Amino acid sequence: MNFQLLHKQKKLIVAASLIGLIAVFMPWLKVNMFMINKTVSGFNGPGIFSFIAFIVSFFICIYPAEKQQQSLQGSKWLVTLIFQGISLLIIVYLIYQAKSVSSDINEATDFFGEETKKVSKGLLGGNFGIGIWIALICNIIGLASCWFLKDAGTNVSSAVSSINIPTMPTIGNSSQKKFQELEQLMELKNKGII
Repeated sequence: MNFQLLHKQKKLIVAASLIGLIAVFMPWLKVNMFMINKTVSGFNGPGIFSFIAFIVSFFICIYPAEKQQQSLQGSKWLVTLIFQGISLLIIVYLIYQAKSVSSDINEATDFFGEETKKVSKGLLGGNFGIGIWIALICNIIGLASCWFLKDAGTNVSSAVSSINIPTMPTIGNSSQKKFQELEQLMELKNKGII
């Protein structure tokens, strides 16, 4: 793969995917509970989907080698868009969930008074690690470059129509006759003639 020959859209997605892959292994959440400090990386839990999304986006952009100078088109564009979008939604949901848990802890300590709040401030807490923010930015860059740097003729409907779904073969005259003969044989067997 020659990075210089890649299309601008693919360059951004490849760079964001590589940085995002590194960010998945960085701390996403730092939790301190009763003097025990724990960091959780993105590779634990739902962050694994971000890892998969970054890998899929990377390989879609570099394969096949002869089409690296073109922007993403058709089903490859759609798959990259979907994976990046779902990964972005998961990260935003994780941030929202962590914020709501933090506010629940604050409400619980407010209920027990000011002294409890002072004690719990040192015992219970958590904040986001750098990895979740880097992964969020990489997803936004990947999604934006996929959407805004596409060719003029690329859209969702053309991408969906470019997906080749195999269909059942139609039954021709000879196959239809054989099927009718088989039905007649089944009827004769059921009547006890055969």
